[in-house]
Amino acid sequence: MIAFAFTGLYVSKVGLQSAATGLSYGIVIGILCVGVELIRFAVEPLTTKILWMWVAGDLLEFALMGALVGDLRPSAREAENHPVTEEVEQEDETPKAPQPAAAATNRTPLAVKSQTVKSPVEALPPLSVKSLIRNKTRSSVTLQSDNDSRILFLGDSELVHTATGPLKVRFDGLTNEFVLLTVGEQQVKLPAR
Repeated sequence: MIAFAFTGLYVSKVGLQSAATGLSYGIVIGILCVGVELIRFAVEPLTTKILWMWVAGDLLEFALMGALVGDLRPSAREAENHPVTEEVEQEDETPKAPQPAAAATNRTPLAVKSQTVKSPVEALPPLSVKSLIRNKTRSSVTLQSDNDSRILFLGDSELVHTATGPLKVRFDGLTNEFVLLTVGEQQVKLPAR
């Protein structure tokens, strides 16, 4: 139960993919759990040696768990095992019919747009591809900005927090070399690593 609460709280409130941030988060939660050990020590006949072993154990356990949760990434081996079956053709300018939504999802059908990528009109905050999973229609990309990282699935949009403020980013497509995004109103190509 603690593992689910620990991970859920980290993902929903902290959200940065960083082992250092996760480590500090784990230490804070470890200190919180030391309070339980202090209460047990106060009401049970225990030695101080047991108390200090519990304190050290809690701090190490939660610091390690925080570092692991903070550095969670999709496996590179898993990404290589899923070949791309649906790539974006950049030459095709003809509009295509909307694709039906997948069964039992809350997603609306998406119209497939042509993927002619233009140079950005204005300078955009730095975004980079941290990881990429190629998996048929469930391909995903993890984007890293100055102070945020977000996982986007093909066709999804997210607000990415940058130094200049939040920015709406949509994952439009994927080729062998590039990740195609719509950042604000501009279409952008990022190297797929």
